[in-house]
Amino acid sequence: MTILRVQMTNGQIATEPFPKEKILGGRATVDFFLSQQGTPSAHPLSEKGIFIVAPGLFAGTGAPQSGRLSVGGKSPLTGGIKEANVGGTASHKLGRLGIRVVVVEGTSKEWQVLKIDKEGARLENAGDIIGLPNYAACDKIRGRYGKNVGILIIGPAGEMKLANSTVAVTDPEGRPSRHAARGGVGALMGAKGLKAIVVDDESGALRKGANEEAFKEAAKNAAEAIQNGPFRNAFHNLGTPMFIDMDHGRGSMPTNNHRLGSFEKVQKINVGKLVELNKARGGSMGHGCMPGCIVRCSPIFHGPDGKFVTAAFEYETIVMLGANLGIDDLDAIARMDRRCDELGLDTIEMGCTIGVLNDAGMFSFWRCREGGSPDRRDCPGHAHGKDSRKWRGRNRESFRNRSGPSGKRAGDPGPRGPFIKGMGRYVRHEPAGGGPHGRCGFGKSALPGGASGPIAKTADPHGRAGCDRTLPVHFSSAQTDRTDDQRALWGELESG
Repeated sequence: MTILRVQMTNGQIATEPFPKEKILGGRATVDFFLSQQGTPSAHPLSEKGIFIVAPGLFAGTGAPQSGRLSVGGKSPLTGGIKEANVGGTASHKLGRLGIRVVVVEGTSKEWQVLKIDKEGARLENAGDIIGLPNYAACDKIRGRYGKNVGILIIGPAGEMKLANSTVAVTDPEGRPSRHAARGGVGALMGAKGLKAIVVDDESGALRKGANEEAFKEAAKNAAEAIQNGPFRNAFHNLGTPMFIDMDHGRGSMPTNNHRLGSFEKVQKINVGKLVELNKARGGSMGHGCMPGCIVRCSPIFHGPDGKFVTAAFEYETIVMLGANLGIDDLDAIARMDRRCDELGLDTIEMGCTIGVLNDAGMFSFWRCREGGSPDRRDCPGHAHGKDSRKWRGRNRESFRNRSGPSGKRAGDPGPRGPFIKGMGRYVRHEPAGGGPHGRCGFGKSALPGGASGPIAKTADPHGRAGCDRTLPVHFSSAQTDRTDDQRALWGELESG
């Protein structure tokens, strides 16, 4: 397996062997390379910043569930190490070409496309795909490079280096509907002058184990265990939207800009309604986001005319663009999701941002229902959109709005996690968008919430000197509707 190094400033591309002693893949690879080779003091969008693409450890093999891809760098939202995970076809294609990690450094003055195939890698001028929405841009890329390529691409938001921008990856049907969304990774790719990465694995060989028969047997056993597992059928038939009713029932679902934990019109946006509409319109549950997926948990949503609207219609998107904005229309939510897919915007960040802007009086929630997006003010370039194009945490500061959560300025789709002991501890140490570690000078972790509170320090989980993490403790105005038991739990989290 190899490391592919791309220097955007001078266009040089080099390969080197991946260290055999390092058994790394995916997010661990992002963490390792950024920790060892990144410059902690560098601005995330500067020439010294590093953008990393890392397939999983078994990418390119016949192992089940092994086609996920990690994208990361120093987050422009949190200042910490950020890894955003995504499905699609690119991970397996990189694995079959023998590439363990792509490390992109420097900055190009002209927009480039990185083409990777069995002959190697090269940079080419991006040409007429600049400024196009993601679906149209991918159509042009397939016309240029072939219909079977895997594509990683940034939309207009990533081109503008917006801190809520995503890296889209094409699914098995070629749709740029899978997004590495959290932490502003689209801005990292855009800062390099890299519009797209195109991976063509034609003639690429399936990776095999050192003991081929033993590996096949292990993969078969793993597939059977997943297929027969207790949760597979539920995820396959209902997807992550099944958690909408669950979170509504326990009061942990973001509603009305995180003020409430349940939504009175939940029956209009829950999984039951989604399944009903899909059956009537020809949509589907149980789509696979990547080759080799056994669970296949992704819903495909069609509009009233029976035509495709969006894929990857997940819990976070439905809740953040629905209940959190007081919207009870799945069609409106799906149109907003598609718009975010086209522009390359994180639906969680956009849901948080629109909620804050509503409270600031810039528009009302109902406008989203009518137009599918709030007066198009979420669109890059809109005259009234400068604030909505910023990430949610900065919006909250700008408008002195203290409702709802943001961890180190990154929006959170589950603000009421502290009500649930395990989730509360997770949120405390790993804020949304904060990445796996706020360490080695790359950043600090923060609780979600509103006004700043006391400061607590914890030792770096890896025991490194000089890498203490600071946890600014925040309190949300939403605490006013907590029960006594919930307040007691919050106190336990603070003391623990």
